[in-house]
Amino acid sequence: MNDKQKITEHLVKEARKGSLSSPRSIIFYVLAILYVLSPIDLIPDAFIGLGQADDAMVIIGAVWYIIRLLRERKKN
Repeated sequence: MNDKQKITEHLVKEARKGSLSSPRSIIFYVLAILYVLSPIDLIPDAFIGLGQADDAMVIIGAVWYIIRLLRERKKN
């Protein structure tokens, strides 16, 4: 099993336990989802490639935040 699979499996287990549900993280996740689904973007989706890049950066940021949160909790 590679590292990405291990991280994904651990993330799913933590989500099922409810340990990723601090108020700050819930707000962060909701805002990330709303931004990606919103028709209002920093770079409009009409600019093919660039328009999707800002949505991708928000998704990457959310995944990075989740991974960082899991690593911090694993240390404690």
